[in-house]
Amino acid sequence: MTAHLKTVPPQERLQHRRQMMVIAADLTTAADYFNEAATRWSNVIRELQGILERARTLTNHPARDQHARALDSHLKLALKLTRNLLLFRRADNRDDALQDSIHIESAISRAIAVLPSDLNPILMRALGLDQAQTILGDLNSALRGTCDFRRVHSYMNEIARHLSRADFTTALVFAEDLVTHLRSFQLGPCDYPAFVMDLEEARDQLEDAANDFAGAVLASADLAEADLIGVHWDNETQWPSPEWRARLRSASVEDPPGSGIFVVQPAGGRDRAGHDSLTPIS
Repeated sequence: MTAHLKTVPPQERLQHRRQMMVIAADLTTAADYFNEAATRWSNVIRELQGILERARTLTNHPARDQHARALDSHLKLALKLTRNLLLFRRADNRDDALQDSIHIESAISRAIAVLPSDLNPILMRALGLDQAQTILGDLNSALRGTCDFRRVHSYMNEIARHLSRADFTTALVFAEDLVTHLRSFQLGPCDYPAFVMDLEEARDQLEDAANDFAGAVLASADLAEADLIGVHWDNETQWPSPEWRARLRSASVEDPPGSGIFVVQPAGGRDRAGHDSLTPIS
């Protein structure tokens, strides 16, 4: 997605470094949405599964009448469909998952209808079926959510296209649109390895291009407005003047020690008004 970025001239990369880092942060946020949604999906389904298993245990006794058998039948179906939901992992399974979730909700409603009317609220709470209904309402709402995966693909393609042209300004617009779109995404069948791998790989390549200036020729670079904090450089890096080299050396640490790679450190909150500071005035 962004492997070509190290071929962008170092002066241009330095000029657009802030934008590159913001885009990288947006891609991290997008990957986190998918990972967190996956965790929430598994947790919600397993919570529902646990409720239904306990309900069946509480209602499963030898002297069962016709109503008890009907209740168990509905709970058994709901539990079977709940276990199926754990098998739905991909984004294109979302419609199937929604249909199963609706069927689970219907089975639980039929189970509740079997309960004695005078004890219905008490037994619902005792069996946890009121909680199951709440979970299913939230689940169905999320599965009907607004996350459009075709749009996600489109945003990712646009980010890649504009980065390939070193158009960091437009790429940043699409990265922020991607994050805005994903803010509504709560949970769903979400084993999205391709999405997450692409996002994290692009993030890593962006950060590398934004930070790695080892051996770079920056002799004619204008550093007056450059954000140099976090820049990696070495003894082969060419700075505009011996004074700049000395300032950067005093502001950097060798990381790891003995590697010959220096990393520019934060300037302790000082702005460029301080003669030795490397942080532009915000």
